[in-house]
Amino acid sequence: MKTAKQILREEGSFPILAIIMIGMLIFTGLAFLKWGADESWQTKFARHQMQAFYAAHAGMMHKGFTYLNALTPSTIPPQGISLGGETVTDFRGKAIATVEGVFINPSANQSGSAFSDQNYLDVTSYGRVQFKDYEGKTATVRDSLTLKIRVLGLSNFLYLTNIETTTYGEAIKFWHEDTLDGWVHSNDTIAIMENPVFYNQVTTTAPVFWHGTNYNPQFSFPPKMNYREIYLPTEATDIRAAAQSAGLFFESPNDMYDTRLVFYNNQGWKLWQWQAGTPFDSTASPDASGPPPTWQAIFVDGYLELAGTVRGQVTVGAHGMHATGPQTLGKHCIYLLDDIKYWFAGPGGHFNDSTAGYTDILGIVSESNITIANTWANGKNNSELGADIIITAAMVALGESFSFDWQNEPAGAIPWEFWNNQNSESNPDERGDILLHGAVTQYRRGYVHRSNQGGTGYGKSYHFDRRLNLMSPPYYLEATDSQGHAHFEIVSWGNR
Repeated sequence: MKTAKQILREEGSFPILAIIMIGMLIFTGLAFLKWGADESWQTKFARHQMQAFYAAHAGMMHKGFTYLNALTPSTIPPQGISLGGETVTDFRGKAIATVEGVFINPSANQSGSAFSDQNYLDVTSYGRVQFKDYEGKTATVRDSLTLKIRVLGLSNFLYLTNIETTTYGEAIKFWHEDTLDGWVHSNDTIAIMENPVFYNQVTTTAPVFWHGTNYNPQFSFPPKMNYREIYLPTEATDIRAAAQSAGLFFESPNDMYDTRLVFYNNQGWKLWQWQAGTPFDSTASPDASGPPPTWQAIFVDGYLELAGTVRGQVTVGAHGMHATGPQTLGKHCIYLLDDIKYWFAGPGGHFNDSTAGYTDILGIVSESNITIANTWANGKNNSELGADIIITAAMVALGESFSFDWQNEPAGAIPWEFWNNQNSESNPDERGDILLHGAVTQYRRGYVHRSNQGGTGYGKSYHFDRRLNLMSPPYYLEATDSQGHAHFEIVSWGNR
C-alpha cells in the first residue's frame, strides 16, 4: 500500500480525495485504538502515544493542507502563522485527542545564498493526549509532524510545454537524439519516437503518450500520467512591475524602436534603441547602461535583441512587436544574437551547478517568442564561420515558442510560423547545437531542427541548472493552476 507521502507526490499538490481518505483512516484508527479499561499501564501509554501521533497527522491533513490548497503565490505568508488547533473525536463523538496547533513558517531555501525569495515552507502540526496515569494524576503525551514544502516555480522544470503541436497540427516529437536530465512536463500529449532518454521525472496531463516509429523511450523514473496542469499566464506582470519601479522599463511606442541589450561581465550592461527597420549602428552610444545587476528586472515593451556575458541576478523580459504582418515577420520576439551565458561558464556553457558559490542567475521571459537568430556566431550558412549557441538561463516564451530563425522552407512553401518567412542560403543548413544549461518553458513547442533541405537547425544538448531548485531568477513566474493557486511539492515528511 502506498504511503500518504507517495500519494501526494504522485497525484499533485495535495489532492482532496487523498486527504479525505487519509482522514477517514486516521479517525477509524483512533476509534479502534480505544481499548478496554483492563489493559496494562504500558499498553495504555502506547495507545495514547499512538493517538497523539494520529492527532498530529489529522491536524496536518485538516488544517495544514486545507490552508495551503487555497494559497496563491502572492498570499504565501512571509512570516510564521498559526492555524489554531481542534479536538479529535472518535466515531461516537467523544474527545480522545487534541490538535494543539498547526504552524506554517518560511524555511531557508537551503542554497546558502543571500537570495530573498521564499521557496520553502515548514508546516508543523502538534498532537496531544491527556490521561490519568497509574497514580491517578493527569499525564500528557505529545507528538508532532513536520513537512518541508517547496513552492514550485516555472524554473523547477527543465522542459515545460503547454501545447505539443504546431499551429498546423503537427506533433513535435522527442526522439533518439534527445537526452534530458531535468523535470519534463506537458499540459498536452507528449509524442515520442525511437529512444530518447529521460533522467528525471516526466509528467503529463494526458493519459497516454503518442507512440511513433520504433517507440522505446528510456525512463529513469516511471512517468506520471493525468498529472496536474501547470498554467501559463499571458503577461509577465511581476517582471513588468519590478522593471518600472526601478526605472528599467523601456518602451517602443507603436513599435517605433528596435532594442538591443548586451551584458559585459563585470562591466555591467548596455542598451541601445534605434529606429525600427534601420540597421544597428555599432558606433552609437548606448541609450542606457548599468553595473552588474543585483536582483533586478529589465523589461522592453517591444522587440529585443539579446546577447552577452552575465554577472549578477537579473530577469530580462520583453513583449515583442505589437503589430502583425509581413513587415514584422521574424521580429515578434526576444532575438538571441549570440551566446548569452554566465561569466563562470566554461567551454560549451558547462559549470558545476552543485557548487553553492555561484549566485549569478538569469531569467529570460518573452510575452511572445524566444528565437535563435540566424547569425554567423550562431552557425549561419551551415556553420560556415561558427557553430552552436550557449544559453545559461531559465527561459519562458509565454506567447508562443522557443525556436530558430530561417528554417529553410522550400521556395513557395507556406511558413510554419512567422519566423520562417525566409530561406537559408545553404542546403543543408546544420548550425551546431543548442548548449542549454538552465530551463525552458514555452506555450507551444517550437522546432529547433527541421528535416528541410537535408537538415536545418540545431541539435539539443539540454542540461538542468540544479541551482534553480534552490533559487529562481528575480521576479520569475510561479507555477499555479488556472485559478492562480500555488503548486507545492513535499520535500520531506517526518515526525520530530
